[in-house]
Amino acid sequence: MQFLSIDIGGTYTKYAVVTDEGQIVHQGKMSTPDNLDDLVTQLIAVKKNLQADWQLDGISLSCPGKVQKGSHLIEHGGSLPYLDQQELTKLIGEDDFPESHLLTINDAKAAALAEYWQGTLVGSKQSLVVTLGTAIGGAILINGEVLEGSHFQAGELSFIAYTGQDRSLSNRLIPNIGDSLSAVGFVEAAAKILGLPSAKGELVFDSIARGDHILQPLFKQYCKDLANVLLTVDTVLDLDRIAIGGGVSSQPILIQEISHQLQILHDSIKARNQHLTLPVVVACQFQNDANLLGSAYALMKQIGVTQ
Repeated sequence: MQFLSIDIGGTYTKYAVVTDEGQIVHQGKMSTPDNLDDLVTQLIAVKKNLQADWQLDGISLSCPGKVQKGSHLIEHGGSLPYLDQQELTKLIGEDDFPESHLLTINDAKAAALAEYWQGTLVGSKQSLVVTLGTAIGGAILINGEVLEGSHFQAGELSFIAYTGQDRSLSNRLIPNIGDSLSAVGFVEAAAKILGLPSAKGELVFDSIARGDHILQPLFKQYCKDLANVLLTVDTVLDLDRIAIGGGVSSQPILIQEISHQLQILHDSIKARNQHLTLPVVVACQFQNDANLLGSAYALMKQIGVTQ
């Protein structure tokens, strides 16, 4: 069987044909439009073009925002507010597929399922996936099942309060880590320090890997702030692994520095290193393809192709 998998991000929308064995046999991407109508129009065109060459058996879609399990309704839409209260998967696919062959899932939860299915979380008992991008996505896996939560919002790391900066704001609002620790925001800030004409992550991390001292304070503080959040989550959940996803997860130095900062914090908290075990930090194996594979896997489970 073959499925059209769509991953809608704040910057790009990716799509792929995924087989029931977890192979991506065709894929592409486009810039995410700034309005719903253009997005639906473009995705319907993608579907029709693919149907000319592939026998599709359903559509899975991952996106920012809250999605109740078994529902297509997107709430809030994260970095894409126009997705709020939309049933996007049905708009794209209900003319071609029965509803049971359509699935919508939060993007971080999709990434977590991909890693448990075939990636770095195979065999994990309790783990956390953190996706670093325009915002910060999170998903908690317990024995291979995504923890949904009472309101289908477990793992929404973006909304944790960020305490790493001065709160003397005129409106007295506390910033959240989704805004303050955005990977996109970090790359933009680093590119500005380097005087780059555009925010290119590869150039930023090349500079960090070379030991460019001008970026070290920003980079270490970014990883320390992330580590502080991850350590707090681990203290509550007792994780065995933390998988870092998103485009920046392909940078080994980022994973190394987050692990290093976690160890420093772990050792500096009274009695923590005597009583608690630190989880292993790994990069998501599938990186930018994780959401595509994970949502397809969730659809396969829904229709009984796999368990």
